[in-house]
Amino acid sequence: MSMIRRALARLLAAPDNVTIRIVTEHRIAQSVRPIIDRLAADNEDGSAYRSALIAWFSGARPPIAIYQGDDRFCRIDVPLQWAGDYPFPIGGLVLSPGFTAHLNPFEANDLRDRMRRAIESTIIAWLDENGPRHTGLVPVQIDRTEADRKGKAMIAEWMARKQADQSAETQMAEARDHG
Repeated sequence: MSMIRRALARLLAAPDNVTIRIVTEHRIAQSVRPIIDRLAADNEDGSAYRSALIAWFSGARPPIAIYQGDDRFCRIDVPLQWAGDYPFPIGGLVLSPGFTAHLNPFEANDLRDRMRRAIESTIIAWLDENGPRHTGLVPVQIDRTEADRKGKAMIAEWMARKQADQSAETQMAEARDHG
């Protein structure tokens, strides 16, 4: 009997790789193929892309922008609606503790403009504070392998310092308690 169960288990088990077939127009296929390849990558990047898209599929409409704070969330929805030469988002959503607002096109447009201005002023302030370290134009492209290695090393050093600080604080508290 166990031989039959094992055979059935093999037949019913999900394969490691799955082929997904999509039928679409050639012009659409050219633009979505690289996106699909990145989403399907079985690595940190693929996982990050898939995680990033979760918020983009949480609403009934596609978003053009998502702004997220620690406790608050704003989504501006499309498709854009054109009034002459002026594009309006079709709506939006604001979530805050104890408050939910579904935005009409004018509210969504106003909030999007405010968010853009806030982002612009925040970047300018950051540049004012950090500009001397980052002067001139540099290539947008990075050496991904080297940059990731350095970034991970910086994070590991930060974590080691944080753990050492916590350990020292714990030892000092224990010494105070016993002293």
